Amino acid sequence: MTTSWTIKVKGITGEILKVQAVHGADTTILVLKEQIKEHHDMHPPAHRQRLVFHKPDSTDVKLEDLNSKLSSYDGLTDGSTLVLVVLNRFVFYVSGLDGKIHEVEIPSSTPKDYLVADLCTLLEKEFKHNLSKYQILFRKEPLEIIRHGKEMRLKDFSLKSSDNLHITELGITITVVNPQIDLCFLVDCTGSMQSHIDAVNNCIKVVQHDLVQEFQGCDIRFAFVRYTDYDQPHSSRTTYIDFTKSQSDFYSFVDEIIAEGGKDGPEDVMGGLQTTFGHLTWGDEDVIKVMVHVADAPCHGSQYHSLNDDYPDGDPAGITHDQMMEKVAMNDIQYWFSFIEPDITDKMIQIFNESLKQVSDQRLLIRQITAKKPEEMGEAVKRSVMNSVYGAEITRRSKMKPCKVDTNCPDWDPIAEMKGKRTTSLPIKSMEDLQGGLVVEPPATDICFKCAPYPFAEGEECLVYHGYDVTRTKKVVLKKYKREGEEFNKLDCYMKETKVRIITNTYTQSFTKKLKPQSSLQIVVNPLEIVRCEGSQQIYMLEPFLIGNIEKFNNNAGMVSCKPKESDTMQALSHYSWVSSGKSMLICDLQGVSLHSVVTLTDPAIHSMTPGGYGFTDHGPNGIKRFFKTHKCGVTCKQMGLSDHLP
Repeated sequence: MTTSWTIKVKGITGEILKVQAVHGADTTILVLKEQIKEHHDMHPPAHRQRLVFHKPDSTDVKLEDLNSKLSSYDGLTDGSTLVLVVLNRFVFYVSGLDGKIHEVEIPSSTPKDYLVADLCTLLEKEFKHNLSKYQILFRKEPLEIIRHGKEMRLKDFSLKSSDNLHITELGITITVVNPQIDLCFLVDCTGSMQSHIDAVNNCIKVVQHDLVQEFQGCDIRFAFVRYTDYDQPHSSRTTYIDFTKSQSDFYSFVDEIIAEGGKDGPEDVMGGLQTTFGHLTWGDEDVIKVMVHVADAPCHGSQYHSLNDDYPDGDPAGITHDQMMEKVAMNDIQYWFSFIEPDITDKMIQIFNESLKQVSDQRLLIRQITAKKPEEMGEAVKRSVMNSVYGAEITRRSKMKPCKVDTNCPDWDPIAEMKGKRTTSLPIKSMEDLQGGLVVEPPATDICFKCAPYPFAEGEECLVYHGYDVTRTKKVVLKKYKREGEEFNKLDCYMKETKVRIITNTYTQSFTKKLKPQSSLQIVVNPLEIVRCEGSQQIYMLEPFLIGNIEKFNNNAGMVSCKPKESDTMQALSHYSWVSSGKSMLICDLQGVSLHSVVTLTDPAIHSMTPGGYGFTDHGPNGIKRFFKTHKCGVTCKQMGLSDHLP
């Protein structure tokens, strides 16, 4: 029978806890930590506990291996005392998908060693959404799960707590040019804050230099709002310098500030916020607006803290946090709180945040970043602004246009002709040609065409329009990406679609030859041309109009349809493309019209070893993995020997 141990733990309040390790020497560190958490609500979860054993020889041992047993530590016995150290939360602010910002905590005592693959799983739970079609961006770089066989960890990307991550469609790259930034410092300037006030002044030149280096054509204005408390004269309790591009004017204002006042714990935070929104001339909607709030004390009102407060009922002027958070949302301000004493200010920020999330539908969130030491101020400010700029750019590029759908074919007579250049139909390429590198010439052939005013269908990535090719007098289909932004209207993005068609056609021809004589089924790929309109930047994909019902055989997220009679062959085509390409790519999202033993495919997708390499529907190795997770080799796979080649 196992004899339980009593382990003494010096907790965060200084008291000695007696924790029963029911499995005695065989109790694991994880179980012990969970028991400590159960002992008192004030104790943090297991991943934020660090247990330290002070050995008899005066050396300290950290008990970090959660699966290790108490018996594995020399000198640790029944009745030993451990010291509990509380680790800071390691959080990311994650935006995307639902347009909201989510605070996500990494559940690990060694968060920098956390796998990116585990982060993806964590985010799927948070967003309640399969992220297989998306990527996670840190600033402008995607977080890779695996890089050349190595499982990537957070530390491989130099990620820090409070960094912003963005979930975007696969293939998006972010380049920010000519951003306009309004950066306001809202600073508690009472007696204890002089070193942080000086740090703000000292960091401005470096921050501006780094932002200009990061963002080409960066145009930045600075403002400073100083607030103290009600023990100061009304006329000087709150002062400010409005937004300016002049560093010398900014320096002159801040140089004259002397930290003073604040006889009780809380300060006049509400007065500072009211000045920020009532007196500063913030830029228009195209300007990225950032407020960095630096404080070591909360606002007045006992609901925000447990300090001695001369005004426990709240702000003496009657200003409420709800009113101020409405101003934040109305002005679309990115609110960053640089904490110095988090134990004192956390409750205030939590209340502010609940209000801000409600009034902005969680589109905005107060994000916290450490500035405990004055020398950390420059890094905190730079990270705050950079994260805000990248976040604003990603949000802008991810907005979809409102879509009205009209399934009727229009009367072409009143619709104006459009002129442009189109790509020419390319000959079928051999496998040898593909291995030599595929080059697609840009649009160069004249074309006149008409496009319906509204799409008749909407796909995952594209809007689909009825069209009429005036030059060749035939009905066609026109498609364009449905998301706004330069990233989605580049010729290169559309040309990738042409490459997908050519590659799919080449593999399909090879596959069909190998089918015979077992099958008389013929598979062809609907040809695609790219049209660039004259006098505008609009680009379309043009293809012949298919008559008949579109059958879906599989998609690019692992779905397989068994209903169409050709499904077995189509799943084999996807499997064949992976084997024949040397396991470097897989053709999927197979759909088309079946008529008289001929299947005409349209809108295929390719998963490659580089996500986004073949457009926004290329989900990379994860896409290939998902295909084989649901794929079951049928008759055709077995006849062609494909069932012998599986991941």
